Amino acid sequence: MGYTLLKSALEDHKIPTKELENIALSEFKKPYLENYPDFNFSLSYSKNLSLCAISQGLEIGIDVEKIEKIEIEDFKSVFSTHIWEKIIQSESPLISFYQYWTTIEAVTKANGDGIVGPIQDIEFNEQKIKYNNKMWLVEEIKEIDNDYKIHLCYPIISNITICYKRILNLKSV
Repeated sequence: MGYTLLKSALEDHKIPTKELENIALSEFKKPYLENYPDFNFSLSYSKNLSLCAISQGLEIGIDVEKIEKIEIEDFKSVFSTHIWEKIIQSESPLISFYQYWTTIEAVTKANGDGIVGPIQDIEFNEQKIKYNNKMWLVEEIKEIDNDYKIHLCYPIISNITICYKRILNLKSV
C-alpha cells in the first residue's frame, strides 16, 4: 500500500512513476529518489493503515501505530528516564507510550537515522523537539482514525503548509 501511495504522490507532483525504479538508500537506509533528491518522502504502516508523507526540499517523517495492548515495560530502555516517568505516571500509560513512540519514530525518520540514532537524547517541548542539534515540529494527526496514533515531523521553519489526502479502497499493485 505504501508503494501505491508513493506512486500517487509522484503523479500529483508530475514526477514520472518510473522513478520508483531509482530509489536509493542513505547511509542509515532512508529511501530517496536518486534523480529527485529534493523530493522527500516517508512511509509508515500499521495493521490496516498505510501512510505516505511527502515534502519538496524539507526532511519529513511520519509514523503510525495501531493502539493495542502491549507490555510497555519491554520498551523501558528505549526512553530517557524523564520520558519513561511521564509515560508510566500518565492517566493512560498505554496511550502515552504510543504518543511518545510515534513521535520518536517520526523525528528519527525525518532526521534520516531511524531508531538507531541517539533517541534518549531527544528533548521534548510540547510540539517542538530538539534532536541531533536540529529543531523539529511534530504534529499529531487525529483526523484519520482514532484507533491509531499518528505523528508527522518536519523542520521548524517560518512558512509551511501541511495538507493530506485520503486514498481509500486501493488495491495492491
